[in-house]
Amino acid sequence: LKAAIDQQVWGTEFDVHLTKDDVLVVNHDLDYYGLDIATSTYEELLTIKQQKKKKIPTAEEYIKEGMKQKKTKLIYELKTNKLGKDRTIKSVELTIDLIKKLKAQKITEYIAFSYDACLKFRELDKKAKVHYLNGDKTPQQLKDARLTGFDYNIGILKKHPEWIAEAKALKLKTNVWTVNTQEDM
Repeated sequence: LKAAIDQQVWGTEFDVHLTKDDVLVVNHDLDYYGLDIATSTYEELLTIKQQKKKKIPTAEEYIKEGMKQKKTKLIYELKTNKLGKDRTIKSVELTIDLIKKLKAQKITEYIAFSYDACLKFRELDKKAKVHYLNGDKTPQQLKDARLTGFDYNIGILKKHPEWIAEAKALKLKTNVWTVNTQEDM
């Protein structure tokens, strides 16, 4: 987060998981140094310290830090909860409550692999920017669902190169990830 802000990049993505006791935490993997996040309490996660004696950050702490500036967007990736759809939807509800409480709507955009989560984000905040990650929906399906756009893996767009032009014609935002070669870029 700090490096992205220092470099004044457009946005920085971070992954958010829901703990067993309904705390939203920032971590890339499903586990935190061997502890499964979805089945652990936040207090249990706090028993493990990172290399520099830092604790796992909550989404609230992370967003508050990100809100100290106004140039770099916070790209909030909601991770699908391994315990099922209900827990994933609970994550969305807690997220929207948090973002509204912090008044962080203008600086935050959402991405998720769960289509149900994307639809719930849209239901709860009609103005939110919501992008779908999974790659199994056409641009027209995303437009019909009133999502902002897609954020698909390069492999999906190689299979469906026409989706880029279709998305642009529908005024959907596009993003691609795992672009590892200059040729793909």
